[in-house]
Amino acid sequence: VKPSIDRLHPDIIIALGNQAAEFIKQSPYRSRALFGLIYFNPTENHGISLTLDSQILTSHLQRLTPRIRQVFIVENSSHLILQQDFSATISKPLLTVRTGNDMKTTMRILGQLLEHGATPEDAILIPANIPKDILYEASNIAWRKNIALLSTNLSHLDYGVLMTFNPNLLALGEQLGNMANQQTVTYEPMKKVDVALNQRVAQHLDMHFDPSVLSAFSLVLE
Repeated sequence: VKPSIDRLHPDIIIALGNQAAEFIKQSPYRSRALFGLIYFNPTENHGISLTLDSQILTSHLQRLTPRIRQVFIVENSSHLILQQDFSATISKPLLTVRTGNDMKTTMRILGQLLEHGATPEDAILIPANIPKDILYEASNIAWRKNIALLSTNLSHLDYGVLMTFNPNLLALGEQLGNMANQQTVTYEPMKKVDVALNQRVAQHLDMHFDPSVLSAFSLVLE
């Protein structure tokens, strides 16, 4: 790959996904790169992070799950999943962030919320990289206690998560293209996300959607 890049000598390189990102980070072209489809913060890289914008998240939840009053965001300090602004502290639903310094601490926070902190009027946004065995146990507890789980990992839908929030790939490509044409390279969170639904979990939680609303989901798992 590197000889091809050397021959083309591009002004901008767009690296999508972890494998491409790691390759470019180790190359002389890092300063020319825009990254996408990975999690990072403004001090690490330029590009479009998979980090969720708090306003976009609350906008979807207000429309789709108006009964949820609070969302606990459980994240690892090395893998932040939400970019907040001031409105997150007063938004409806309220977004409450719980951050662990490592995966073990983060999973302990999740367990405490499931066992004692969260109620059926709350939801929990779980880490995208949660170990599968812990995800299985968390889903069982959430099902038993009627607590909605949310995620940014589409595969979690199969494990009993109510909804996932994922990048709209067409919008992401346009966003990266616009950024590549800017004189000053910057950092942005995703501006548009697709929402997928596990309908079986929704029915268990007594959440019902009109056909017009169901058709707006990018994926409905029945």
